[in-house]
This record gives sequence, structure tokens and C-alpha cells, in this order.
Amino acid sequence: MRAIVQTNPQKVTVQEREKPVPGPQEALVRVHTAGLCGSDAHAFKYDGGYEWIPIPRIMGHEYSGEIVDVGADIDKFDVGQKVVEEPIHDCGQCFQCKKRRRERLPGVLNHRDASRRRVRRLHRR
Repeated sequence: MRAIVQTNPQKVTVQEREKPVPGPQEALVRVHTAGLCGSDAHAFKYDGGYEWIPIPRIMGHEYSGEIVDVGADIDKFDVGQKVVEEPIHDCGQCFQCKKRRRERLPGVLNHRDASRRRVRRLHRR
């Protein structure tokens, strides 16, 4: 698979990567469309406050696509289903999470490697 990989501050390359195999509670999504948001732009430049984001990383945590494989424990999503990534991720433990107030979560934007996503982060379209 091809991936846009940030290899250094302000440097990206297109690389071939091995096709990932989804874990038991994961899905593999063929990305059709991806966006880069404002925080991606800051992370790309490694602006102050974004140094915590690990490099190298596969960019693009906002995307839509089609499920091409699912893990053994997945029963709510099917191969061929269209999905959209939810770029805001919760911890499930803090006060706001327990009250289901995801819009008020501090620091929840996910900038981990975009090559793997848990299925619970995907929403039917």
C-alpha cells in the first residue's frame, strides 16, 4: 500500500508499506478521500506544542473509504461498507467521557500513525 509519510519536520515522502492485517477488533479501510486539517499543518511544521507527535508518521487522520477486511471480533461492520473516520478520540475514563461530552474533551485529537484504526472509531454513512 502507498502511504504519505512525514519523515522529518516539513518533509514528506510517498512510501510503499506492507498491507496491515487487522487485529481482532480492527478493520482495514481502503482510503478513498483524506483531508489534512489545521493541526496537521502545525504538526508538519513541528510548531511549538506539536513536538510530541512521533515522526515518522503516516499523515491524514480524517478520511473516508471502504472496509476491505475485518478482525474476528467485528460484527457491526462489513467488507464493502463505506465508512468515515471519527478524528476525535476519547479515553473513556475522564469525567467528560463518562458524561458523554466528547465535544468538551481536552487534547483528544488523534495524531497517532494513521495506518491503523479501531473499528469503533468508524461510523456508518
